[in-house]
Amino acid sequence: MADINVFTITGRCTSDAKFAVLSGGKSVLNVDVAVNTGYGEYKKVTYVQIQQWGDKGRSIVEYLKKGQLIGCSGELTTDKWNGQDGKEHTSLKLTTFAIQLLGSKKEDSTPAMPDGLTF
Repeated sequence: MADINVFTITGRCTSDAKFAVLSGGKSVLNVDVAVNTGYGEYKKVTYVQIQQWGDKGRSIVEYLKKGQLIGCSGELTTDKWNGQDGKEHTSLKLTTFAIQLLGSKKEDSTPAMPDGLTF
């Protein structure tokens, strides 16, 4: 039996999403998300880089603003690199096949879109 790598998270965007068309013609959406767990002295935040390939990102990029609550499902990987400080760094990346809008900040000025839409 093959291994299964499917993760689902909910969290808030820590910055506005970025959409780019690469030189080979492929398009990609990138946004960082903070996932909060626990409370009080046990509160913990995990940061995950969200990446969605293809043109679906073009239709959602304008709604993924800092503070937007989203749900994502996809394949989780870790990226490792050596920084300029000589230390090894690690980050989590979720290559998504679905992003769902779940809510936004109260003072949000993002264009109106019904919550619950999936891209």
